[in-house]
Amino acid sequence: MGLLVSFVKESPLPFPIKGAIRYENQALFHPKKYLLHMAKKIQGDGSFIFENTRFFDINEGKPNTVIVEGGQLKAKNIVIASNYPFGTRGAYFSRLFPKRSYALAAKLKGPVPRGMFITVEDPFNSIRHHTSKEEGDVIIIGGQNHRAGVGEDALEHYRKLQEYAFERFDIESILYRWSTHDSVSVDRVPYIGKLTSRSNNIFVATGFGGWGMTNATVSGKILSDLVLGKPNPWALLYSPSRMISAKAGQKFLLHNVQASISLLKGRFKKFPHLEVQSLSLGQAMIFELEGRKVGVFKDQQGKIHAVSTTCTHMGCTLNWNNAEESWDCPCHGSSFSCDGKLIHGPAAIDLEKIDVL
Repeated sequence: MGLLVSFVKESPLPFPIKGAIRYENQALFHPKKYLLHMAKKIQGDGSFIFENTRFFDINEGKPNTVIVEGGQLKAKNIVIASNYPFGTRGAYFSRLFPKRSYALAAKLKGPVPRGMFITVEDPFNSIRHHTSKEEGDVIIIGGQNHRAGVGEDALEHYRKLQEYAFERFDIESILYRWSTHDSVSVDRVPYIGKLTSRSNNIFVATGFGGWGMTNATVSGKILSDLVLGKPNPWALLYSPSRMISAKAGQKFLLHNVQASISLLKGRFKKFPHLEVQSLSLGQAMIFELEGRKVGVFKDQQGKIHAVSTTCTHMGCTLNWNNAEESWDCPCHGSSFSCDGKLIHGPAAIDLEKIDVL
């Protein structure tokens, strides 16, 4: 174990470790409660929040027009803050790579360490406490990050994270588990500013790399100044049109080479001919059907879910995620449910359902 960072005053380290940096008097707060309060401040006085509304594209003009499912929205200024920007303007699909990481919430037999801790190793692990009315004090352990959509057995990441947890804590039970999905810029600095160098009234905030609470606040400060035409001392640093270092350029090339390889492998890989009967409960496979690649999943009740495995973003062949029971894109991280419903962009359209029975 290498260096560990502690963020809460007078909080002991959760287990013995050599060398630690402590940042005291840092805040630990509940992100959902924070966002719900923010939402109350936004709604009203000419401001609106529309939930469950899928965005497809933006037509620039005076005003700009946002194409949404079932209609249009018009606005002078638009901020795209959708984790992964939709559309192709700015070629963000080539400058961001998708990262998935995992988390467990556990009940300990003894007291829970009070604080927030994170290792500086790669892959990292994070530890923090949480208190809820239902469960009392619990510990949240995260880690096992990897490129989204890549890997044969997603459940293995949960197993490794559970091993990490049991090696270090006296765990009574694992209460919950989940995964997170983040986008990371090639130089690990978020893209905050004009969508492109030619965009006047369309802005973006993305590439937070898992540090959404702090980078969202930074984005709010920068973008509000840009919209109001005020100078901001951080704008140049975070500008999406900034020059990148040679090292970041290498990561840019690597990301796009990996995406291209995934695209070509999916296009030319041979899959078995359709045999739905060969599937066990809870199993999914990709089959060939009349020259098309079809993803078939048999759920625990024996129901068959069959969809096209061609991603609706840029045509990469999807991989099955056995932990989330989803079809994930190895190129740019789009994710779809077993029956083809879009879960996560940059894709904006559901997968085609296919009748195989």
